[in-house]
Amino acid sequence: MKRIAFVFDEGIRFPLELGNVFVLYIADEFRKKGFEVYFLVIKNKYDVKKYNIPSYVKLEVFERKKFRLFGSLVTSVAPAIFMRKMGIKYLYFDEWLFYRRSTKKLLFLLMCKLFGVFISFLVRDPAPLYEIATGYVKPGTFKCSKLFFTAVTARKFADVISVFGLTQAKIIKNESHRKGKVIQQYRGVDTEKFNPSVKDRRKELGVQGMLVIGYFGMLQEYRMLDAILRGIFTSDEIMLKESIVIVGGRGKLAEELRKMAECEFKGRLIFLGPVNYSDLPSYIKSCDLLLCPMDTVYLFTQIIANTKIFETLAVGKPIVATRTKELSLLEGRLRGVVYAEQGQEQFLEALKKAVKELDVLSVEASQQALNFGYTIQKSAQEIVEIILERSNSKFA
Repeated sequence: MKRIAFVFDEGIRFPLELGNVFVLYIADEFRKKGFEVYFLVIKNKYDVKKYNIPSYVKLEVFERKKFRLFGSLVTSVAPAIFMRKMGIKYLYFDEWLFYRRSTKKLLFLLMCKLFGVFISFLVRDPAPLYEIATGYVKPGTFKCSKLFFTAVTARKFADVISVFGLTQAKIIKNESHRKGKVIQQYRGVDTEKFNPSVKDRRKELGVQGMLVIGYFGMLQEYRMLDAILRGIFTSDEIMLKESIVIVGGRGKLAEELRKMAECEFKGRLIFLGPVNYSDLPSYIKSCDLLLCPMDTVYLFTQIIANTKIFETLAVGKPIVATRTKELSLLEGRLRGVVYAEQGQEQFLEALKKAVKELDVLSVEASQQALNFGYTIQKSAQEIVEIILERSNSKFA
C-alpha cells in the first residue's frame, strides 16, 4: 500500500482551524486514492491525541530533544527516519505549519530527498513577507534574510509546490523552478459548510433588527481595523450611526479591540475573541455586510488571496474589500464585492457606498453563492491528481 506523511512542528494546534484546514482535504483525497495517511507531529504543549483527528489518520508523535547536543536537529530529522523505516514515499505539508521560521526543515527535506521521497508542499501565504508585515522582522536584517533563504531553499527541494493566488505563483516561478513544478490554485471554501442555508446567530447575539457589520480573521495591524472601527462609530452617516459591528479573531489588536468593546464603544462593538472555524459560517450569516480591509503598503498584503472573501460570498453575504494586486485579477468574476482603494478614508467611503446599495449587493452576493465555483474540494482534488501524475515517472 502507498503511504503519505503530513508533518507538523511543535507550534501546531489541534484541531486544525481557519486557513490550516486545507491539509485535511488533501489528506482525505489521498485516503480516497487508497493511501495510508500519517500525521507526524513534533510533540508540544497541546496533547494532539485528545483532539478529533480523522479516524483514518495514523498519528506518530516525536518527543522534542531539548537537552542533548544538537537535540533540535535530531528532533527535526526524526520524522524523515521514521518515513524511511515505514516505506513512506510521499510527503505533503503546509509551510506555515512546519518550521516556517527555522532552518530545521532544510535538514529534514534533505533527508527526505536522499531517501527518495516525493516532496510536495503548500505555500498558502508567503511566510517571510507575512513576518515583515506583522513586524516580526525588518527588511535587510540577518533575521529577515534567514527567513527568505529558508523559504526559497525549501522550495528547491520540492517536486511540486501548490500556491494560493496567481500573483504569488508568478513570484515563486521567478525563482527558476522547472516548468510545471508550481501549481497555482485558489483555496476555495467547503460549500457543505459555507452556504446560504446555514443558521445565523442574530438572536443569540441580540442584534435583531440592526445593521450588522462583521469582520472575522487575523487581528494584525495591517488590517487597519482599529482605525476603521473608530471611523464607523464616529461617522455622521445615519445608517452607520445605527450599526453594530461584530469582530472575531486573534492577533496584536485583540486586546485593544476587547477594551473598545467593553468601554469606549460598548453597545456598538461585540468582540468575540477567537472563533472556531466550525462556527464561522453562522457568524458570517449573522451579518448584513462583511469587511476585508488591508494596508497595501506591504508586498504581502498585495499578493495574498483572501479566503475570507470567498467564505463570505459562499454564505451569500456582500463584502467590502481593499483592492489589491491579487484581488484586481478577480474583479468582474466575483459578485457582491465593493472594492475600496488604499487607505482608511477610502475604505470608509467604500463602506458608506456599500451600505447605501446594500439591497442590490445582497442580491448579487446571493446569486454568487448559488453558482459558487471556488470550492476547497475541487482545489484539493486537482492538486492530488497533479502530484500523482508527476510522481508516476519517479516511481515507475
